[in-house]
Amino acid sequence: MNYARSFQVEGRQVDVRASADGRLWFCADAICALLCFPDSQAALLHHCKPSGILFGSEASPQAMIDLRNVLQLSHHSPPNRAARVYDWLCHSVLASQLGHPGKPQRHQLTTNDQQLQVLRWQDSWWLEMQDAVELFGSGHQPLPRPVHPE
Repeated sequence: MNYARSFQVEGRQVDVRASADGRLWFCADAICALLCFPDSQAALLHHCKPSGILFGSEASPQAMIDLRNVLQLSHHSPPNRAARVYDWLCHSVLASQLGHPGKPQRHQLTTNDQQLQVLRWQDSWWLEMQDAVELFGSGHQPLPRPVHPE
């Protein structure tokens, strides 16, 4: 995991971790308790996708679930609890991600006498479609084919 952070929610500590790809992982027991599930293992079994569940490597492994599974559990919980967890997710957890180094970064690129804005995010470079069209031509003009030696 890339980093870990604890949040206090309605008197409970909820551990949240982020993997290197930016995916958030939440302590399953704490989320189940917040959403009024008396048996967290049964809740995970009945409502969560297995691909969104991780177990730690400590002596007593702690189950972690991804954001999709948090939302899936909230869908099956009492509406007032789901609303409070959703507010916490939006106003605390996701807002805390805005200052995280894993957020997208903008860069300037000059090519063919043209200034382009590029975005670097999750080890990939992104270019706006409009800039790509201006750089490479419109759909009415065929793109030049690369020459491959045979």
